[in-house]
Amino acid sequence: MAGGMVGGFGDGYGRISGAHSIHNGLTKVPGTHKFLHGEKVAYGILVQLTLEGKTDQIEQLIPFYKSMRLPLTLKELDADSLEDIETISYYSTRPSESIHLMGIQTQDQVKEAILTVEKSLASL
Repeated sequence: MAGGMVGGFGDGYGRISGAHSIHNGLTKVPGTHKFLHGEKVAYGILVQLTLEGKTDQIEQLIPFYKSMRLPLTLKELDADSLEDIETISYYSTRPSESIHLMGIQTQDQVKEAILTVEKSLASL
């Protein structure tokens, strides 16, 4: 259910292209293997919205995420080390990834967005 619902978030041409790329990066971190596709994409939505500069929409999603028990931080996905963040950002920006539909080109852009999400939501 969560996988289908998060598919409705995001807008424009890229839709959830960034979120799925983040999911793909998350799958390379062993701690995330016990989590569902939709849970990883849900976290990816937060990163995509940050990349798009739509952090106000993240604030609107927080109550929904909490009610559905969706992850707001990498710690909730057992993937919060700096090495994990490097892995996620590397694999989510490989040339074949759909995140490039958003105009995102570099691992550093994704890493910065992840760190922004983590810093802003860590206290929740």
